[in-house]
Amino acid sequence: MDQILDHLSLTLGRRLPGPFNWLVSLVWWITFVVAMLSVWPDAYRAFGQVLETNGIAINLPDTLIIVPVLTGLTIIHLVHGLAIKRRDILLST
Repeated sequence: MDQILDHLSLTLGRRLPGPFNWLVSLVWWITFVVAMLSVWPDAYRAFGQVLETNGIAINLPDTLIIVPVLTGLTIIHLVHGLAIKRRDILLST
């Protein structure tokens, strides 16, 4: 099992380029804020109205899908971070 994890870490544990890493973090934070707003339907609806009044015409997704998307993004982000750490350890020895 360790050999499989080592191979995956060496393959997928590369750091993202600076701008792409920044974009991934930005997407995560936007999803986090929208997920927190989706817990309270009134706040979520008000957020949509604020976007419309400021000229941002987007259809906010159904509230049932946002939290699982945030969970998936968080798991991917954490697993990638662990792969980076494991790769750094493997390359330093």
